Amino acid sequence: MASSVRRTSVRRTEDPAQVLSDAARFLAIDPIHHNVVLTLLHQRVADPEPGRYWIVDIGDEPAGVVFQSPLSFMATITPMPAGLSEPVSGVVRVGPVYTPTERRNSGYASALVAGVSSGVRSRGQRCMLYTDLANPTSNSVYQALGYRAVAEALRYAFDN
Repeated sequence: MASSVRRTSVRRTEDPAQVLSDAARFLAIDPIHHNVVLTLLHQRVADPEPGRYWIVDIGDEPAGVVFQSPLSFMATITPMPAGLSEPVSGVVRVGPVYTPTERRNSGYASALVAGVSSGVRSRGQRCMLYTDLANPTSNSVYQALGYRAVAEALRYAFDN
C-alpha cells in the first residue's frame, strides 16, 4: 500500500482579516472547536490590536490556525490533525497530535501515530516527536509504539 504524504507548511501574517478569509472554510467546518479562535479573529478585525497569526496548511488546504493577540499573551491554537514535517537529515517530526476529549480512550491517537510512523519508517526515514512530560497517557502510548525519550526541552518566558 503506497503512502501519500502531503506537504505541511505554515504561513504567518499580522492581518486577522486575511486569516478569516484564507481559513474561512476550515474554521467553518468545526465551529464548536474553532469558536474561540473565530471569535477572537472577528474581534481583532473590529477592534485592531497588534497580533501574530499563523495558518497551517496540509497540501493546499488550511488545517489549523494559531492566534496570538495581544502579543503578551500565549498563542491559541485550533485542534489540528497529526502532520509530518519535511525530512531533515532523514528524520521526520510527527505532530501535532490531539484527540478531542469526547473521543479519547478509543485508540484513535495510537492508531494514527502508529500508522504515520510506520509510513515514515517504510521510506527509510526515522521519526521523532515532542510530548508533554506531564501527560502520562500520551507518553505511555508513544512508548508502547517504540518511541523512547532522548532529550528534554524547557520553555522559558521572559518578562519585559
